Amino acid sequence: MTPQLPQRTCVGCRRVRSRPELVRLALGSHGQVTLDARNQLPGRGAYLCADGSDCLTQARRRRALTRSLRVGEDVINYEELSATLEALRQEVQPSPR
Repeated sequence: MTPQLPQRTCVGCRRVRSRPELVRLALGSHGQVTLDARNQLPGRGAYLCADGSDCLTQARRRRALTRSLRVGEDVINYEELSATLEALRQEVQPSPR
């Protein structure tokens, strides 16, 4: 019998997935929402799909990050988060040669 992986819900597309398929966002020590790559930052967290979907855009449109993290829009830099997520996706999925 294999152990079941923890399940989390993406705040963008609302799909339930296993935690390794998602990336966690949390409030960093500098007061801005940041990517929690090691899943170790304290406090509330929100999850987005790690694959190439547009979950960040959907979460922004629905104001899901502000609601789930209980923060204001001013502490979320969506452009920076988008760039960080894209860099993570490029790191995970190497470009074809």
